[in-house]
Amino acid sequence: MSVLLDFFNTDYFLWGIFYGGISLALGWIASLFFPRRRPLPIVGGLIAASLVAALWTIEGEMPAILVPLLVIGGGAGLAMVVKSPPFIVALASLPGAVLLGAATPVSKLWPQLLVIGVTPIAGFLVVDFESRRPDRGPGVILFAFSVVGLTLSVADTELARSMLGATAPAFFLAWPRAGGRLGAVGSYMTVGLFAWVAAVGGMVRPGSIIGAIGCLGLLLVEPVTTAVRHTSARHGRAPSDIWPSGTVMVVAHVAILLLCSRLAARFESVAGASLAVLAIFVASTMVLSRQSEPTPLAPKP
Repeated sequence: MSVLLDFFNTDYFLWGIFYGGISLALGWIASLFFPRRRPLPIVGGLIAASLVAALWTIEGEMPAILVPLLVIGGGAGLAMVVKSPPFIVALASLPGAVLLGAATPVSKLWPQLLVIGVTPIAGFLVVDFESRRPDRGPGVILFAFSVVGLTLSVADTELARSMLGATAPAFFLAWPRAGGRLGAVGSYMTVGLFAWVAAVGGMVRPGSIIGAIGCLGLLLVEPVTTAVRHTSARHGRAPSDIWPSGTVMVVAHVAILLLCSRLAARFESVAGASLAVLAIFVASTMVLSRQSEPTPLAPKP
């Protein structure tokens, strides 16, 4: 019990959850003053703002990640305003991702490159995941669990604990009532932050960085699985919904992140962790693709 208390009784977690609580209140107020049929796409931005505020308070100076995050959000947001295709929105986040990679305080180049690559690619997949569920907020719920997996993966947990504190209150903007979702702009910002925290916290055991990224789990696997199933549809079979309930979705996500955080993240080498995450993702895609076999299209009358 004392170990658990020591884990949470730190400035990083406490300031994270303090600002996360403020963001939760702001989200509730926004949902009251701006009622919409669909959840407000503000949660990702609130999580990012909470973490930046927590680090600013702890360090006593503006965090180096603030400007990169603003560039990521500004680039993606501007591309959306002019109604660009999704892949252009992802490319628009790349300049900010480069700045975020450069702001990653590590001694090796590859974690910085990983942050640069993960931000637009994983952000694109998370946006795709949410875009097919605009009336619900599963992206927020799954991302909150992913941050738990991140915290279990990395050896240096200070930043991870702060992100956990900033994210935990946001869970209640999506459950039990779906009042908010990550949003397209917020997805790129939070995924970039996720990769940045993984890179900084995992350098003691490099393989843990890869395992931590894998904890994005179903947010990455499900869009790929959907693409595979849509390929089957083009060959004359219609894809059916593989998620009978949100609970099944969460259970599948938690299973993936537990494998990544407790297995893949234990590898010392990047190669070993990468192979483990790849195997987990491939197996998950195969299982989910077969969970509900595409049904033959009905013949046209």
